[in-house]
Amino acid sequence: MGAVIGLFLLLAVSAFSQPGEQVERKTYILGPDDQVTVRVLDLEEFNGGGGANTKEFAYRIDLRGMVNLPMIGRMKAAGQTVEQLEAAVAERLKEYLKTPSVTVAVVEYKSQPISVIGQVTTPGVHQLQGRKTLLEVISVVGGLKPDAGHQIKITRKIEYGAIPLASAKTDPTGRTLWPRSA
Repeated sequence: MGAVIGLFLLLAVSAFSQPGEQVERKTYILGPDDQVTVRVLDLEEFNGGGGANTKEFAYRIDLRGMVNLPMIGRMKAAGQTVEQLEAAVAERLKEYLKTPSVTVAVVEYKSQPISVIGQVTTPGVHQLQGRKTLLEVISVVGGLKPDAGHQIKITRKIEYGAIPLASAKTDPTGRTLWPRSA
């Protein structure tokens, strides 16, 4: 019998998804240190000045969850989906354009780290990019080692909410939750 997998996922947000979700736009929640691009049709201030040498600008969400955008200034970005941020930017730009066409894309994911330790190929801290199933997370870390066991432990800080599993419970310190062992 192999060693226990000992796979610990320290999840900052609810990371489990249903198949077929449009991950980034509808479900990925922006957070501090994520980096986004914001493009606005017919507005050079967002699009690098236009022309052949146009450089796309990326904006980092600061540790307070704010992003500093041209013409708008600082606005809240953390806690919103990409679509919600697009709508908020468009609303703020109505002062300058009748019907702003805004596109936001995540270019660097940094706000949802997970730690995977134990009998996996590449243990360590990895960044979630949208919602992931447990199988997808195991794949991201290169899969299980041949001597991995048959148990997985999933934990996260209690302030991020309960793990959505019927067998989840609070640990003795009241700080994390995990499924009960079988």
